[in-house]
Amino acid sequence: MNQRRQQASGIADLGLANRPSTERAELLSTRSVYDQSGTRELEKFGPLGRIDLVQDLTSGGTTLVAAHTSVLARGWTSKRYEEGRPQDAVGTSNQITSTKEAAQVREHPAVMADAQTTMVAKGHLLVLVGHRHRHRRLPRTSPVGGPAVHQGPARPRPRPLPGRPARPTRAR
Repeated sequence: MNQRRQQASGIADLGLANRPSTERAELLSTRSVYDQSGTRELEKFGPLGRIDLVQDLTSGGTTLVAAHTSVLARGWTSKRYEEGRPQDAVGTSNQITSTKEAAQVREHPAVMADAQTTMVAKGHLLVLVGHRHRHRRLPRTSPVGGPAVHQGPARPRPRPLPGRPARPTRAR
């Protein structure tokens, strides 16, 4: 019985107590949106929860919700494929070139909140966070055949063989 009260309290906190069960189920589930062929995942929405905004939620220069405000939102991931690729290009297709991760505020569903964009172009990973960005070199191959996020250095540093002096390295 106690667990049922906690669930009811959580649903009430999210403003879902008076909503139909189908709407509650949709808002508390994870949903993916695919293209017409069903091969490319275009967007993914996570379950509804309460978050604190890091940045102001703005649209067209108007602040809709101030930063540090607690709002109801879902995780929102948007994927783009082959941006900037020529139409007559030959080779692999269906490669993700950018991913934008954000929150979808319930009161403003068309505006991405606290967005972070990750772009992959010609073997480089570019993570854009507001006006700041980080740039990292990706490995030439990926274990799963697509672009991979690489956390360490691009190449391991050479180690000298036992009994041999280390080679001098060039300054970069």
